[in-house]
Amino acid sequence: MATKAIVGEFDDAWSRMLPLYDRGTDWPLTECTVAKVSGSCPTGKERTIEFPVALRKHLEAEGYIPRSAPAPRPESVAVAPPTPVAPSAVPKEEKRASSGAGFFVTQEGHVVTNNHVIESCSSVQIKPSNGSPLPVRILARDTNNDLALLKTDQPTDKFATVRSGVRLGEAVAAFGFPLNSVLASSGNFTIGNVTALAGIGDDSRFLQISTPVQSGNSGGTLLDENGNVVGVVTSNLNALRTVVAIGDVPQNVNFAIKAGALATFLESTRVEVPAASTASRLSPPDLADVASSISVFVRCE
Repeated sequence: MATKAIVGEFDDAWSRMLPLYDRGTDWPLTECTVAKVSGSCPTGKERTIEFPVALRKHLEAEGYIPRSAPAPRPESVAVAPPTPVAPSAVPKEEKRASSGAGFFVTQEGHVVTNNHVIESCSSVQIKPSNGSPLPVRILARDTNNDLALLKTDQPTDKFATVRSGVRLGEAVAAFGFPLNSVLASSGNFTIGNVTALAGIGDDSRFLQISTPVQSGNSGGTLLDENGNVVGVVTSNLNALRTVVAIGDVPQNVNFAIKAGALATFLESTRVEVPAASTASRLSPPDLADVASSISVFVRCE
């Protein structure tokens, strides 16, 4: 839970933890209801608390999450009732557009991205490489693995092949549209390695990669040297929160959903998984061409 709080995924981790903790535990979880005396709680002033309550208090005390706001105290001084005034119009909250990356997985125009990229969208558009913006429909979501399947009516002759299973240390490349309002709108291509075969807390759904990614890479491709998709880029370790929590700056600690989870998701939606390519290794420029040709910019409004 503490690690998830560092990377900004506390709410998701909390909802996953609640049904999983051992409700039959006999841990003596207590708290003192009054100020301690010489470091000890006065007799009869301790009370038993449940694990989630104790855990949340610990995380607040250690600075992993903000302390809960105290309830407002009632005023003890009588005040005159306010003078009625005409109600004013409440300004509507402005909806901000967000963006990410995605990639074609079929000739018919199916596109994969992260669920968090399109989670709160009222409308979604994609922009293929050297193409015009296209409207898409959201066909399916996998909230547990942070995947979503989109569909445009325009077919494509460039789509991904998927390969499950990578080796520790294997060279990989990412393509996406990080910081789109600042960096090149045509996309960014970066190279790195698989640095771990699991994510935070040994989460087996993820790969850890050294390939540099930024905000806007979410939903983009992670490719092997043959041009196969071996993962879907999903997040990076929040450097500022990590510095506050442990006093060290993480360097190139990024994560991607494994292609195995992607293949299972596509099969569950009855989308045929494209077979992995066994072609020879590609040079970085050729690999970048492949990545660009199958990738799309995803805009959510």
